[in-house]
Amino acid sequence: MKAATSLLSQQSFSQQTSSSKGTLTSRAAGGTAALRPSKTAQQHASKPALSHKARVFTAVAATGTAPPPVVTAAPSIDSEHQARSINDSGLQFKFLVPAAVVGAVLGRGGSTVAAIKRETGAYVQFTRPGTATNTPRDRMMIVAVESREQLPRAVALMFEAIEAEGAIDRMRTKQYASDKLFFQQVIPAICAGKVMGPGGEDIKALSERTGCSVVVEGKLPNAAFVPFRLVNYLASEPQQVAAAVAEVTELICQEDKYEASIREVSSVCFRIVEIPERRVGALLGPGGAHIKSLQDVLRCKMGVADMSTKPNSRFVSIWGAPLNVKVAVDVVMLATGLLQQQLAAEDSSAPGTPRSQRFPSSLTTSRAPSVAPSLAMSVNGDME
Repeated sequence: MKAATSLLSQQSFSQQTSSSKGTLTSRAAGGTAALRPSKTAQQHASKPALSHKARVFTAVAATGTAPPPVVTAAPSIDSEHQARSINDSGLQFKFLVPAAVVGAVLGRGGSTVAAIKRETGAYVQFTRPGTATNTPRDRMMIVAVESREQLPRAVALMFEAIEAEGAIDRMRTKQYASDKLFFQQVIPAICAGKVMGPGGEDIKALSERTGCSVVVEGKLPNAAFVPFRLVNYLASEPQQVAAAVAEVTELICQEDKYEASIREVSSVCFRIVEIPERRVGALLGPGGAHIKSLQDVLRCKMGVADMSTKPNSRFVSIWGAPLNVKVAVDVVMLATGLLQQQLAAEDSSAPGTPRSQRFPSSLTTSRAPSVAPSLAMSVNGDME
């Protein structure tokens, strides 16, 4: 009896032990499953994050409704002006106007030139002060159009804007007639003959038809080259000026090279310097190497006239931006010995004046530190 009881006790203990082991095993397995991510979660984790457009597309696919359309505003005049440059237009016409009327033509925030652009299709732009004219009192105005027929109306609107701002008197000049409007157009030198005609007959007839006096300024004597000419308009009414500009435009556009030539006329600053004939070689250098180097460094065009109206003298023509031309004039004087003669004369007349104060301002280190000193040393070395 005791043996049977002992055997039953052992069987019951082994069943409880097996049950406990099974429970522990199932709990361990459950814990491991809870810690280990499922296969579906692993697939989602391996996919890259969706972009904004992809999420919108997914949302549209899920809901079946499209998002509201994006409305794009029409481009404004300002954005169109920024997208296109004035150089994109095929034809350019350039004029000289007093700096005092530039604000009237531009308008507040460029509103006037924007209005001119809307009505005529012409771009109007001004060069920066002191970059294209001999004096800061004048500015160069560039009018760019697709067709030359757009120009006269743009000029008329310019005069209307100036008159509306009460600045029309700034367009008058005492040099010719105080009661007349004075306007200047810059044209390539090759177009001067087209405007004047044989014996000047064409320009005379043009003046009579329009009621505006039109004169092409003559070529400067002793000039080595002539890059541009000025056409002067003198009239009582703006309409007369616009009519004359229209006829001159028709004439200059007959020149095939006008479009390319006018783009090269970026300045009307032109100087002629007289030098001793015996010093021409020092300026030119072997085969013209020195003057070519000066042109590259100073970024201006230079040339020595073959003929001279004054014995024992030659004339150097210089054309470019005003500051570049000023530096070039002083360098030419240095290369030919004229500057040394001038300083020597000033030494004898004013010995108490410091030499640094008499030296040309364009050659001081504050104005052109990378150009003038090196050129001065190289030219002096060549001379000696």
